[in-house]
Amino acid sequence: MKRSILAFLLWLLVACDTSVTSLPPRPAPTACTSDGTDTASFLKRLGCASDWEALEGKPNDAGYGVASAVKFLFRLDSGFIWFIDSRRYEVHREFAMRVLGEPDDPTAWTAQYRDTPGRRYVTGTLVHYQTPDLWTMQIFPGDNLSAPHLKQVFQILKDSTWFGPSLRFLPHGQATLLRAQEAGIPTVTSDAIHQGQVYQCMNAGEAWGTLVRVGSDTLSTGSLGHGDIVVTDGIPNDLPVVGGIITSDFQTPLSHVNVLSTNRGTPNMALRGAWNDPQLRSLEGKLVHLSVSLEGYRIEAASARDVQAYHASRKPSIAPSLLLDTTPGLVPLATLDHQAFARVGAKASNFGELARLAQASNGLWKVPEGGFAIPFAAYQDHLRRHGIDRIVDSLLSDTLFLANTALRRKALLQLQERIMAAPVDPALLDSVTGAIRRNGAHVRMRFRSSTNAEDLEGFNGAGLYSSFTGDLADPKKPIADAIRKVWASLWNFRAFEEREHYGIEQRRVRMGVLVHRSFPDEGANGVALTRNLYNPKVFGYVINVQQGETSVVSPPVGVTSEQILYYPFDSATFLEPSTELLSHSSLTPDQPILQANEIIALAKALGQIQTHFFHLLGSTRTIHAVLYGMDVEFKLDGTDRTLYIKQARPLP
Repeated sequence: MKRSILAFLLWLLVACDTSVTSLPPRPAPTACTSDGTDTASFLKRLGCASDWEALEGKPNDAGYGVASAVKFLFRLDSGFIWFIDSRRYEVHREFAMRVLGEPDDPTAWTAQYRDTPGRRYVTGTLVHYQTPDLWTMQIFPGDNLSAPHLKQVFQILKDSTWFGPSLRFLPHGQATLLRAQEAGIPTVTSDAIHQGQVYQCMNAGEAWGTLVRVGSDTLSTGSLGHGDIVVTDGIPNDLPVVGGIITSDFQTPLSHVNVLSTNRGTPNMALRGAWNDPQLRSLEGKLVHLSVSLEGYRIEAASARDVQAYHASRKPSIAPSLLLDTTPGLVPLATLDHQAFARVGAKASNFGELARLAQASNGLWKVPEGGFAIPFAAYQDHLRRHGIDRIVDSLLSDTLFLANTALRRKALLQLQERIMAAPVDPALLDSVTGAIRRNGAHVRMRFRSSTNAEDLEGFNGAGLYSSFTGDLADPKKPIADAIRKVWASLWNFRAFEEREHYGIEQRRVRMGVLVHRSFPDEGANGVALTRNLYNPKVFGYVINVQQGETSVVSPPVGVTSEQILYYPFDSATFLEPSTELLSHSSLTPDQPILQANEIIALAKALGQIQTHFFHLLGSTRTIHAVLYGMDVEFKLDGTDRTLYIKQARPLP
């Protein structure tokens, strides 16, 4: 696995010399170098904006907002610098081979990010952030470029660009920052860049519909649909099926709003001041066309004909089929695996796979203890025993229920109340209580939704259902209530609406329950994706983590999580983890939540999970395990901050 990862990423690397050459200062550029065309492979100086425009491309990631970039390659021994046509050469190595005649020898390139004898080149990128007007120098995370070399490269860039006096270095980690301070070069933080942004593209795409303004606190209770493009103040904790979303506050990639938008293919953007933006206010209540991209957004009035044509083209083709096995009896962890999907649902069956991986990890990580599953049969029996199944059939046959949103919301709430009011079968309750007591160590348990209507091809279902805590030692948190609440969440309004939109057969949906111990005193919690959302061409993990129990996906108003990009090289190859800190948590603005050793341990766990589920569930559309996307929830528990993986599901 390590060799395949390195082979896949070697195109990012370039050959290297650790000696610092003393070079005479060069005069600052005073005139344009390019001839105004796009024919040059490189320039030796950037003398004006036209030079930049002749070479600019997209930055390596879009984590900081709207920006453009120019790659550079610096020769340590001679002091030569090349500003590269960043559209023609997406990676430095390609330029070095085609223009400089460097050999295509992967072994020779592996020393690129180590300041060791033999290093010849430094690769990096100049990035211009439009808001604020900021010019930065960046090197690849994990490059342990020494302070003298860092100073040498920065000075050459400063002398060779017309914006040199404004140039700042953006370090991607604490170790790099310390070397920059030793070198005495001006720096800027990722948090400062984030704070200066006005626009944020979270999920690119286009939408046609009616522009509406809805407060974030009432968004989930409104009568909205896929024909509405919503402007909201703040970040809502829930999001119905809508055509597009514009928030006035910035989001994180793994916020609930963005996860839902990504799963559904919904255009999603943030615009500071969107709630009172004059252009958006002038279009309120009108048909519009919204286009969201990394470069910016565009919104304009649209015709009814265009809107109708768009929605006609977006109707789902074939609805996912739902597997259903109603074999009764609790399912112990020892027999939980992917084959149990049709009996206990996606979350529980994936948990069983995780448990096997954890056992093989040599103590690197764990799954929550005391795990077992309550099958679909128990939910089905509960409904039949109390006649609730007939209510479900009646609602699904009622044309008025299906046509009237307000009536549907009310009827679904009443259905949930019936499910929660009906007593749980005493035999089932005895079985569940006995299973909890047999685990010996924990009686406070988490009861988690696990359905056959999630993790399907074409339908992710993330965030649609609810989980609850039950405690044998706490009369205020009875086990029966936790089970019934999870069952009732199958009929959450948003869950019903989303299943209906995708044409899923509502009569076949079933709710299982995954049970494992809870974490009342966790040190940190987070969500990680084994896909680089910011730049899919670069293999990387996106990690969002928050202190304590504060939610990453549904945070309180104004709270943001720590965001990290991890580039999963073999960590032993480098002197420090290849990480890029995109932002600190607003709860710990001056210090990281995850330490270097914790990031490496998490990354190793993610690699194991990614590879396992790629071979288990990966489709033919993904040609390599390192590109397979998994959505993983984790926790650090106790004073020793033990790493627990509590959930893993494939990304759409």
